[in-house]
Amino acid sequence: MEKRCEALEKKFMKRVDRMAKDIEVLEGRVETLTEKYNECTKEVRGMEKILRDSQLAATEALRRSNLNEQYSRKTNFKIMGLPEEEKENTCEVVKSFLKKIAKVELPDREIIIAHRIPGPKGKPRPIIVKVLNTSVKSRIMRKRSTIKEKGGGYRLADDVTKPNGELIRKLLEFEGIESAWYFNGAVYGKYKDKRIRFDICDNIEEKLKHIK
Repeated sequence: MEKRCEALEKKFMKRVDRMAKDIEVLEGRVETLTEKYNECTKEVRGMEKILRDSQLAATEALRRSNLNEQYSRKTNFKIMGLPEEEKENTCEVVKSFLKKIAKVELPDREIIIAHRIPGPKGKPRPIIVKVLNTSVKSRIMRKRSTIKEKGGGYRLADDVTKPNGELIRKLLEFEGIESAWYFNGAVYGKYKDKRIRFDICDNIEEKLKHIK
């Protein structure tokens, strides 16, 4: 009986030793996995920072590109509603229109270029005009209301970039914004009787939350 107990005890101790060794191996594996997890976490955080920095750089590049393009258009304006004629001299059409409707004389030297651009089907294509400088443009754009009041569907408009045009449309559709427009290189919106400047990269909803 005693020998049997000793045998059982030895067998039991062997199992305990085996379990202790297995636990030691598992602890080593856990430690290795923990180290790998920490390394992966550190790597992921590094990649997240790179991604954030890349997103910020891309956003800034987009904003600057839009500003530069808009600046290049600072002496441009568009005329809408002017009937098209076959083989027309677009510069002469512009000069005649401004003289007749807006009482503005535009010498040849003040027109850099004038040509038709694509527009809505079924309507005369708009004319885009590039003039000598911003003073010439201001002299013409001051007649915007006068031209509109004359009727006939004629209208003057600034030559805005596609992103700025999309921003204006988005603002006009946004609840609470009464009006939106382009002026002097930037887009503005009227909200709670306040004139607010917007950028193409703005989160409109977040920006308006801070307006009291």
